[in-house]
Amino acid sequence: MTDVGLSAGGDVVFDAAPASGTRVTLYRDMPFARETDFQESGDFRASVINEELDRMAMLLQQAEMIVEDGLHKQPYDADASLILPTATNRANKILGFDVAGLPVTLAEPYDSAAAAEGSATAASASAAAALVSENTAASSATVALKAVTPTETFSGTGAQTIFALGNTVLSSKSIQIFIGGIKQETSTYTASGTTLTFTTPPPTGTDNIEVVFIGVIGYIGTPGAIPDDALSGDMISGGTMDGVSFDGLNGGPLAGFRNYLMNGSFLVWQRGVSFTANAEYSADRFQHTFAGGSSGTVSRQAFTPGQTDVPGEPEYYFRFDKTTHVAGYSTIFKQNIEDVRTFAGQTATISFWAKVSTGTKNVKRRQHCTHRRRQARRGQSVPEQWL
Repeated sequence: MTDVGLSAGGDVVFDAAPASGTRVTLYRDMPFARETDFQESGDFRASVINEELDRMAMLLQQAEMIVEDGLHKQPYDADASLILPTATNRANKILGFDVAGLPVTLAEPYDSAAAAEGSATAASASAAAALVSENTAASSATVALKAVTPTETFSGTGAQTIFALGNTVLSSKSIQIFIGGIKQETSTYTASGTTLTFTTPPPTGTDNIEVVFIGVIGYIGTPGAIPDDALSGDMISGGTMDGVSFDGLNGGPLAGFRNYLMNGSFLVWQRGVSFTANAEYSADRFQHTFAGGSSGTVSRQAFTPGQTDVPGEPEYYFRFDKTTHVAGYSTIFKQNIEDVRTFAGQTATISFWAKVSTGTKNVKRRQHCTHRRRQARRGQSVPEQWL
């Protein structure tokens, strides 16, 4: 550096020129210390005083730059305190702000209670389906499923610490608490039965306290083998429980949970939604064939919203439009189920909805197994209405 200390400034000279694209930043970095001590009864020269005052002004400019680059509150925001929690309390945590604008530490970065509730509901549905899928077609089962995870809201008063819940819980692990949309740590509250107790009164607010109930999804066992004490409180936390007994899942209303056919609702069509080529895959996992030289088009068609002919409000169906028919040959619609052991020694049921544009058609259902083919049933008549 040249001309250090001169009011006109100086220059920074590199021994070697910085490489192309290098960012060079020059900033003031003076030590915050008093380096001048005036002697008693000594000379009081203006140049010395001016130099010291210049140094003080530069230190203030340096401090102003540091302060402006930092996080700070507005001057009119006098009531806000930006004092951080202690190092022990903020270790491995995320910094956030509560409804009063005060710094708090968070264990998990949830955006809102609704996101957590949606995740819990989706997990509940997946777990329920997985539990039912474990049962074989010939087995009997008693299934207990809990209702959709509910929530409750309360209004903080700034003084109240005890709140009465509308659902019974076993412990604080059975619920999640959000205050002002911020998830609270389980160490800040306790819960048992219908009583929720906070260690510190939640801040004042209207419906600013949200309680999300979490419970065990259900219980599966053979009829008559479930003791009374097996249906404990953690299985009904947050909702009601219905006990439903079936002689076999294969023909009952829960049979849909055991579906080995993929994409049976025809929602996924990655290759397109209309095909004229023969012996091709169309809707994902399904293959069609116009046998014997016959031809036509297969396509995805949409149900009219609100229709009641086919229950469950499906969105799409698969249509065969056969334009050329060769006598004695059929149209084939199939899906391969991997591994011959999948249904070995079991009874399987296939169910579907179908209709024709005019007249009636017969449907054959066949099972192909490696080098052997077994015809399960023939002669199912399909009319012009969904059946």
